[in-house]
Amino acid sequence: MKMNKNKYFLKTILAFILCLSFNVKAENMGYYLSNSNQNYNYDSASKEIMVKRGDYIYVTSVINHVSESELKLQKGRLTVRWDSNQLELASYGDNFYSTSSSNFANLNITVDSKTDNKITLNYTADDTIINGINKLVEFKFHVLDNAKLGTFKIYEMDGEDSITCLGEGDISIPCGNSYYSELKYNIESSKVNTLSSLKIDGKVVDGFIETKKEYNVNIDEKTEKINIEAIEKDPKSSVSGDIGSRELKYGINTFNIDVTSESGVKNTYTINVTRIDGRSKNNTLKSLKTSSGIINYKSDIKEYNISVKNEIDTITIYATLADNKAKFKEDFTKKEIDLIEGINKVMITVIAENNDENTYTINITRELSSNNTLKELMVNNELIKLSKNEFLYNYKVGNEIENVTIDAVATDSKAKVDIAPFSSLQVGDNEIGIRVTAPNGEFVNYTLVVTREPKLSNNSKLKSIVIDGYKLSFNKDIEYYDLKIKEEDSLNIKVEQEDEKAEVNIEGNNNLINGSIIKINVKAEDGTYTRYFINIEKKKNSNLLLWIILLIILIAIILTVIIMLLKKNKKKKIKVEKENDLEKVENDNITVENDDVKKVVVENTTQMENTKKTIDIE
Repeated sequence: MKMNKNKYFLKTILAFILCLSFNVKAENMGYYLSNSNQNYNYDSASKEIMVKRGDYIYVTSVINHVSESELKLQKGRLTVRWDSNQLELASYGDNFYSTSSSNFANLNITVDSKTDNKITLNYTADDTIINGINKLVEFKFHVLDNAKLGTFKIYEMDGEDSITCLGEGDISIPCGNSYYSELKYNIESSKVNTLSSLKIDGKVVDGFIETKKEYNVNIDEKTEKINIEAIEKDPKSSVSGDIGSRELKYGINTFNIDVTSESGVKNTYTINVTRIDGRSKNNTLKSLKTSSGIINYKSDIKEYNISVKNEIDTITIYATLADNKAKFKEDFTKKEIDLIEGINKVMITVIAENNDENTYTINITRELSSNNTLKELMVNNELIKLSKNEFLYNYKVGNEIENVTIDAVATDSKAKVDIAPFSSLQVGDNEIGIRVTAPNGEFVNYTLVVTREPKLSNNSKLKSIVIDGYKLSFNKDIEYYDLKIKEEDSLNIKVEQEDEKAEVNIEGNNNLINGSIIKINVKAEDGTYTRYFINIEKKKNSNLLLWIILLIILIAIILTVIIMLLKKNKKKKIKVEKENDLEKVENDNITVENDDVKKVVVENTTQMENTKKTIDIE
């Protein structure tokens, strides 16, 4: 008996050790997840499944017995948690059975606590746990219609679950706790991308069904706007595109409505709304004229060509509309156009009431200029005066100038000027051609003759000097000569230059007297000077000398008389002044009295005597 007790004790200890090992290995109690078809996979306690909104999923608690010894389930506790925003608990404890031949026939379950996201059950039993998988309690959950997309946990073990078993000898022992497990589910996104309703101005589009993608609708011409309403079949899908108020143009208006499922798949509905157009389509001209050139207008002819002379630089276009409801894109009722040389393209666009456009084209060719004249001609920056219809011009330069610069400007800025190339100037005439080509191709040739003068002579020597009546020994290198002449007032002098281009000028050959100098100036072609001087010696005239002496004597007599008369007048003037002074002194001294009077009288008397003596002496 003691041995049996020891045996039971050892078994109890062993069972307790096994239970501890089960806790560590997490092989005692688990939960399995299944979708609505309840295809459980017992090989993985954390299997992830895909579900849809509105589906049901199942969670089943399972007891695994891996020991060779048979244990009886006595009691236990289990807890299930979930996300109440995603799931709601539909039922629990409906099926209690084992995968083996034995059932938990004596299982009794009570609710310990229950909230909207957690339930805790207590259970008792008196059934043998077979070796294998034993289903204990099944929970049924409904996936909410507004559940979010993503991966979520239904259950997270937290140590609240427990299993108590009966071993041999009916000893109650803790034979295991629940192990950590995450039962994951992934809510699939909706693929619904259709409309449940499509309306225009509150009325359902004729023939609408959710699978039909294109519709044709006719609207009267007075309707300028419509309102498009589109309602998605799945609230989790989104609607975009041409919804709400939309303006209508005349003719076909195409609107697209896009429905995008929650999974991102887009579906497009198309509505072709035709607004009936009763407006005028007349976009033609009634007439078309120009101030220059002739246009034979016909409404069905869209392009015209006219030509005008070069002197016409503007043209006026007169156009009238065939329909008063039409309009010009740019007013051509009376429009003045500036013309350039060559082709001028004028576009006249008529817009009908229905906005259809029609364009007429006028190609106006303004003839090119025939002006091939020069406006300016310059040589070495010196302006040459130009004359109309003259094409030959001359210009002279000195011998030292070997090159010239020629600038020619045409009267018409578009004309072309070509100056013939030339090398250094030769002595004499150098002809240079200048061609002016008008824009129309007509040209004229100008000729510029640049004359380079020969080198100037520097010879300013005389070859001879000949004086009538006298002999002069002349040497071209001697510049000074003396010449005795008679009574002539001038000489007849003839000279001959060594260089006939030299200029001769004779100075001082008139009113000759003794000592006169005659200058003969010789200027060479290059400006070099040579001067010859002739010093005149003239014989004295005795009669002339006598007359000169008599004239001098007469002048001396006249001067002497004048001097004597002047001295006499001066003495008379001095005498009068002295007498006036004496009289004044006498009058001043009368007033002196006593001794002073006498003294003054004596002094004045003495002064008067001295004054008289002075006058007498003079």
